[in-house]
Amino acid sequence: MSAQSHDDINKIFQSKLKDTDSGDGYWNIPPDRVFDEAMIDVAAMRKARRNRRRRIGALLLLLIGLTTVGWLLNNHINQLNARIHQLETQVEIYAESKSKTSDEVVLAQSNVITVKSGKEMELEESVFINQNNTPTNSNSAAKVLDDVAVTNPGSEQKSFNHESEPVNYIPLVTSNLTPELLWIQEIDTPEHSVSYRRSVPELFLTWSEASGPDKEELNNGITLALIPTTFISWARMDNIMPESYALTKYGDLRSSYGLQLSGAIPLNKSLSVTGGLALSSIRNRSLLNDQFEYDLDNQYSNNNGLQMYSSNIEIVTPLGIHENVTSFDVSNFSLQDGSTIENRTQLDQSIRIVSFHTGLRNSFKVSDRISAFAGVGLSYSIIENYCSDMLMQLYDGTDMIDEFDIHTEDGSALNNNFFSLNGELGLNLSLGRNWGISLIGSYSKGMSDLTRGPSQTYFDNIGIGTGIYLKI
Repeated sequence: MSAQSHDDINKIFQSKLKDTDSGDGYWNIPPDRVFDEAMIDVAAMRKARRNRRRRIGALLLLLIGLTTVGWLLNNHINQLNARIHQLETQVEIYAESKSKTSDEVVLAQSNVITVKSGKEMELEESVFINQNNTPTNSNSAAKVLDDVAVTNPGSEQKSFNHESEPVNYIPLVTSNLTPELLWIQEIDTPEHSVSYRRSVPELFLTWSEASGPDKEELNNGITLALIPTTFISWARMDNIMPESYALTKYGDLRSSYGLQLSGAIPLNKSLSVTGGLALSSIRNRSLLNDQFEYDLDNQYSNNNGLQMYSSNIEIVTPLGIHENVTSFDVSNFSLQDGSTIENRTQLDQSIRIVSFHTGLRNSFKVSDRISAFAGVGLSYSIIENYCSDMLMQLYDGTDMIDEFDIHTEDGSALNNNFFSLNGELGLNLSLGRNWGISLIGSYSKGMSDLTRGPSQTYFDNIGIGTGIYLKI
């Protein structure tokens, strides 16, 4: 234990000893209540320091995650800008090539293309194709120049006319930027090595293999999703004080609504960094039972001659300990010093939470239109609003002494923020190349205490939601 901790504990005990009457016990031995009260304060101090360390660590992790998301987003935007510039340059080149009067546009650089016809033939590009004769229909064959240079090692160069030779036309490649097909000839002359030099616009430098209909690819862009969510939630409660208050029953914490906006930035074909914002409303309905002893020192007569009793009643709830100073009429009850008074409280509490989350997500294909994903992460939550309605009823045995209807929006019993660990499983159903429907199931486990004081409440929940995602 550090010197600072020793000093803080000494200050706590000194503050309690100041209020001690020397007649309460021996001159050098403080009464038991001093130790009891001091230990409550020590527990609260240790809890505050532990929560502070957790908050600092979680805040650093969240900051690292958000910085990573920002860097990846900036990198992705730069890549998109570079691609846009490349496409604009290619469009300009294509526009210039269309304005030329020549029937042939010589390709700026050569490409070696290998096809098989009987024997493997190497196409070294020594033939010119008339651009104006390039077919505009994928089902039609392209006409080429009449003169074709045919070379055979050890033989002289020959020329022949295509009209007199049997020729089959096969599709070679397609362009990313135009529906027109480029065609070459397949010639039944296995004893010859045939060389072609073709002339095509520079626009066709970007080629891809012929494929079927467009299909969605994993992690081919930033994914944004808007997901309405509902939760089934509960509270883990530890170190409830004082022990004389028995929490006999409390209901599940349930959210009335939830909405989250999240994004995923790809790191590779399957792994993404996620981040987002969520808004949720958590509602708790509880039935609380506790009891306290009647103390004649708190009984007095009011101006009307009625026998009144004043008490500071503490109510332990999943969302903190609430103190209520109450006065009630005991004239019609025969209450003795030490009699037991039962307190039955119906509680309705709600909090509104804003959460920021970041994490990692791994995706994989299930079918052409369905992909699945799993992820883990960290969230930082801020309690934006608190509201509580209590109906407190006091009983002497089976007879009700009095009841109180208490409404408060004082959230001082709660910490303003807390951290959680998150896990998610989900499916994406593609309805188009860049959009579809998401189904997400999530689990969140509270890392830091939701309440102030010595008692501890950790907030956990299981959620399910569905919404729309977009890829940009």
